[in-house]
Amino acid sequence: MTVAVRRIEQAIAAAVVVVLTLGVVLVLMNVATQLWEGFRFGLDGYDLTKLLSEALLALMIAEIIASVASLYERRTLEARPLLVIGIIASIRRLLVISAEAADFIAQGGTVPTSMLVELGILTVAVGVFAWSMRQVEGVPGEGVRT
Repeated sequence: MTVAVRRIEQAIAAAVVVVLTLGVVLVLMNVATQLWEGFRFGLDGYDLTKLLSEALLALMIAEIIASVASLYERRTLEARPLLVIGIIASIRRLLVISAEAADFIAQGGTVPTSMLVELGILTVAVGVFAWSMRQVEGVPGEGVRT
């Protein structure tokens, strides 16, 4: 029974890696298309921010693929790739909020307090993730066995 469960688990992990790989290919194709159109027709600041956001999404998916592959091969869940995903996700959201705030200011409005609070929380989150990475660096075998 245990062998069958392990094989099912491995099949699921392999399927997840395939789906994520296809997803990252689609995201990268979209980024390449937008970049090409930007070269042809021009990019404004907001379009460039959206492009960077999508590129960071591709990087996040790549890190998730690495985490799943590591779990599949070593039977351990490493903390470092998950922390990297957290940092990338936070920076991605910081870029989007900054672009939205710039739009508010360009239109003569004021930036909503909720955006400023979210910027503060995300900034603290990046610091916590970075600190956590430093803590994990010195710990041998920091992975969680599954």
